[in-house]
Parts: sequence; structure tokens; C-alpha cells
Amino acid sequence: MVDVLTIEEAAEELKVQPKTVREWLRSGRLEGIKAGRLWRIRREEWERFLKASTTPRKAPAGEGEDPGPLDEGWDGRRPNDETHT
Repeated sequence: MVDVLTIEEAAEELKVQPKTVREWLRSGRLEGIKAGRLWRIRREEWERFLKASTTPRKAPAGEGEDPGPLDEGWDGRRPNDETHT
């Protein structure tokens, strides 16, 4: 039998909202199995996802540069802009 997690179980492990896990599944960042309207996540896939998420990333080529438009969470403003809150 395959060991699987529900969205709620996965969310509880990382202390995030279930909607966050659903977004990871919809975007393909996390692989899952859709059974009707319900998602299930194989334990092996969940472990791979966690390991990939905690692996240190390389520093950007120009360390200290402002994030680019493809960086997650970038709002188009530089951190030292007076309009940035």
C-alpha cells in the first residue's frame, strides 16, 4: 500500500494553510494524485519536496542586487524606494 498524505496533513507538517499546499499542487511545484476532487500526496514525493525546499540555493550572480521581476514576491520596487512599505 502506498503511504499518502492529505492536503491537511501536509499543511499541518509545515504549519501552513491548506490553500498553500493546494497552490503548490496546482502550480506543479509539488506533485500529487487527484482522486476526483481530492488531492493525495505520496510520502516519497512529500519528502523530495521538503528536501528540495531546504536545499541551500546558489547566491545570485550579482550578490546584493535587487531582485528581478522573475523573483518570487517581487513587487517592482527597490527595497530603498521611499514608496516601499
